[in-house]
Amino acid sequence: MDRTVLIVAASGRALAASARRGGFTPLVADFFGDQDMVAIARAHRRLKSGCMAGMQPDEVLDALAALAQGARPAGVVCGTGFEDRPGLLAEIARRFRLIGNSPDIVARVKDPIALAELCRGCGIPHPATSLAPPADATGWLAKRRGGAGGRHVTVELGRGRGEAVYFQRRVDGTPVSALLLANGDRAMVLGFSSQWSAATPHHPFRYGGAATPAAPGSGPPARA
Repeated sequence: MDRTVLIVAASGRALAASARRGGFTPLVADFFGDQDMVAIARAHRRLKSGCMAGMQPDEVLDALAALAQGARPAGVVCGTGFEDRPGLLAEIARRFRLIGNSPDIVARVKDPIALAELCRGCGIPHPATSLAPPADATGWLAKRRGGAGGRHVTVELGRGRGEAVYFQRRVDGTPVSALLLANGDRAMVLGFSSQWSAATPHHPFRYGGAATPAAPGSGPPARA
């Protein structure tokens, strides 16, 4: 095994830069292939399916196999883009060492009912969550399991149909996320970021960006 690491994500630049700082040589597959990322990676494959189609199993597996040729990578780091694809993560794990959360963990945290029950058991305040549409839709949102980027969130509950959709009561406030490292026994919070939306007429909760530093209970970050 050498000091190369495979990275696959919607955008692999930040992970590739982190790998370089850690003394690893990144081999990256992502949707963009921007110049900064290509300059960091030893090799790159662009996934042509794009963000709207998401990670396609054959394309991802072919890209990883091509990048790994002639190398003995330490493993694969999967970034954004796999939130609703635990099956693809499992297939990757059968071929390479998976560095990060297992497919079972990803599936568990993306199960809205299981996550709500975990929060309840830990005494963590959380929004009311349901797999069935509420009788009174006022103040409720429809979301897609494993969704990311906010485009999947809607107040039009009539659009929420199928096994992939769940419903959650809306809670006002400033979104703040925590970045942490954990190994199953211990966890370390690295920092907090405050987020904002970039609404469109059809996607009022579309992700707009995030900035640090932030703290729980802080207001939105200043923007130019």
